[in-house]
Amino acid sequence: MNLPANGKDSIVILLEKHMNKLLELKNKLKAIWSHLFYVKRKTATGQKLYRFLIPYYRFVQWYPVWFFAANRKNKKLYNEQSKELDDLGHRIIGDLKRSGIAICNLLELFPKDNSFEKLRAYANSLTESVKKRDSGKTFLADLWPKRPVLDFKNPFLGFILDRKIVNIVNAYMGMCSKFFMFTLSVALPVGQAAPQGSQNWHRDPEDRKLCKVFLYLNDVDENSGPFIYVKETHHHGKFGKIFPQKPPKGYSPIKSGVRLENFIPEENIVTVAGRAGTVVFCDTAGFHRGGYALSGERLMFTGGFYSAASFWPVNFSYPENFGNIIQDLDPVVRYALAKE
Repeated sequence: MNLPANGKDSIVILLEKHMNKLLELKNKLKAIWSHLFYVKRKTATGQKLYRFLIPYYRFVQWYPVWFFAANRKNKKLYNEQSKELDDLGHRIIGDLKRSGIAICNLLELFPKDNSFEKLRAYANSLTESVKKRDSGKTFLADLWPKRPVLDFKNPFLGFILDRKIVNIVNAYMGMCSKFFMFTLSVALPVGQAAPQGSQNWHRDPEDRKLCKVFLYLNDVDENSGPFIYVKETHHHGKFGKIFPQKPPKGYSPIKSGVRLENFIPEENIVTVAGRAGTVVFCDTAGFHRGGYALSGERLMFTGGFYSAASFWPVNFSYPENFGNIIQDLDPVVRYALAKE
């Protein structure tokens, strides 16, 4: 049925009105979501609460609701903001939309800013002083705590929250996005041990559309745990509906005994080996794996963005006087960090 324009607007406004109430509930429950997700199998109360939230989560992630209602405000903000993209930015966006992944180098992104050596020196200082933190993964050593403080003196936050990076992420998302995670980790050699966890193919669960940015701090070859991605398995990709996410979970074929390679052309699997300074923009709602280091190590920073509709909490903690600290930031960056 074709509705008149004003009829369509009325439906969107009505849907948004109800969504605002649901999003208020989301913000209240968001703080406990990760706890419920990880304890659901351990306690009867956790299981009941977890099951109670699943229908809501799946409703918000239903594409018409996700796109037209849950993210209406941040789409409007995006359209109101200037979106300066140079030729490289347009190339990255084109690659992301076509295949779900784009690769460049830090010097291409910031040709007048020699920040890489500062980032690498900072990371190397942590590898010397922190042998291994408990990441829950025997093949991965986190160099920051599980919930690092959002410290603006951290040079990696200066990198990931640079307006040029945020502009690229937002242009791919089609809206002003929210910053939700950052990690610095070392993929440890495992020899010939069987792949485990994120070393297997999987889709990330945090949102139906994501953009993560990876930065290699050392040279990475096929033996040092390169990031591997299956092109066109993102939401709008040719293979986006093969083994889709199951909100609030991602998807891992290994649990079903399925070989993803049987359904995907070999040429769509891209292994990102690269020199130090390699930057990868990627929609990790598409299939990917990484960190399977045979003999060498991979030192890598990761920063992640999702939409305002996501139910997943951020992985960091906020400093005191956070509201005052971000007042002078660029409006788009401030939105990405704001708690609401």
